[in-house]
Amino acid sequence: MPIVAVSGLMGEGIDRLMSAIEEAYAIWNRRVPTASLNRWFEHGGGCQPAAGGVGAAAEAELHHAGQGAAASFILFCSRADAVPQSYLRYLVNSLREIFRAPGHAGAIALREKANPFAHKRKRPS
Repeated sequence: MPIVAVSGLMGEGIDRLMSAIEEAYAIWNRRVPTASLNRWFEHGGGCQPAAGGVGAAAEAELHHAGQGAAASFILFCSRADAVPQSYLRYLVNSLREIFRAPGHAGAIALREKANPFAHKRKRPS
């Protein structure tokens, strides 16, 4: 985000401040099409496997992405608790870089996909 010098005493820099506020508002409310978001996720953002030990990437299988409110993104995954915070920071930084949104909060929420076999009971062993 730009730093704007203003003088309250002299009233200077208010026009630059207002243009910086309008620019930040436009970035904050920018909608990213779901197709573009999923292309980023498949080819750039989500290709880096989540670190966290043996099998952590497989446990936290990420499926696809979408945009919730204007400033938040949603990642659908198999196990939200297995995704490390460091990987979420990597994804947020990648989103900011690819979609040219410096200073964007880029909050990412994880949602688990429903397990289609959850209703079946386990067999006794």
